[in-house]
Amino acid sequence: MSIFSKMFRKAAIGAAAAGVLTACVAIPTMAQPQTYTSSDGVLSIELPDESWKEMTDPANWIVLSDGSNTVTIQHFANGEKLPERQIADNHYVNVLEAMFSSKNEVFLITGALTDTSKCAEVATMMSSARVLKYDTKTAIQKETAAASEFSIVPADEILYSTASGLYVRTGCSTSETVIGTLGYGESVKVTGRVQRNGADYGWVQVSYNSTTGYVYAGFLSSTKPEAAASKPEAAAQSTSGDKTEMVQCEYCGEWLETGNSYRNHMCPQKEAALAAEAEHEDPEMVQCEYCGEWLESGNSYRNHMCPEKEAALAAEAED
Repeated sequence: MSIFSKMFRKAAIGAAAAGVLTACVAIPTMAQPQTYTSSDGVLSIELPDESWKEMTDPANWIVLSDGSNTVTIQHFANGEKLPERQIADNHYVNVLEAMFSSKNEVFLITGALTDTSKCAEVATMMSSARVLKYDTKTAIQKETAAASEFSIVPADEILYSTASGLYVRTGCSTSETVIGTLGYGESVKVTGRVQRNGADYGWVQVSYNSTTGYVYAGFLSSTKPEAAASKPEAAAQSTSGDKTEMVQCEYCGEWLETGNSYRNHMCPQKEAALAAEAEHEDPEMVQCEYCGEWLESGNSYRNHMCPEKEAALAAEAED
């Protein structure tokens, strides 16, 4: 089985769900099959018969046609932006697609048909593609943040936490391990201010339980804050008759019901903190395995929905 067989099977299932492969009910016997090999010796593919010829097309790596139906093979470096997907239209009634990617390269095969009766023939042809030489292209590396230098400017002062449950971490990043917390109004000795490339980074170095730790400076004040609001004595009754559990916002001190009320709560202090963290953190980039686009990790990557991903998910659901 070729490297494209499994990928093409998924693509074919997805296309069938959309109604484009209903004519592919049987694979006909191929008369006088021929093996086509690219001029650079990178890829080979089995042609159904002698009617299939290579066409000259400067815009594409390989284009094969029998006069009405075409199979286009494109070769990209991994990380390179892939072209927009071709879909069936008034001219091409069926469009099939298979993709294979490795560490350094991406092969994209597209079959465009004007004759539905050739659907199974083209599908078999596409699944026969074999890579003969790997890594003939070099992956395009994502841009990485320039190396940065952190330094500590010595300090000797007492600051107070303006948040309830303010984390003390092993390093100046929200990804570092939490070694303790500061209560609302609790004091801490600051031993240094963190700088990055000579500019204030927004974190401070502290002495915490005889250990060096780091705290986000946005929740520290030189003056002790007023007493936080006390927890409500009588919580609202739930539909079951039980009292609703209350939890305090670690940013503003407001008491909220657990669940959505707490998760969706967005006070100015929390909003400012999240914005500050996003500003100071270098976003990790992740490449979409379907279309090749580079995206920031997190919601941008999770919510990304390209046509290729949508078709793949539909095919998996049908499989």
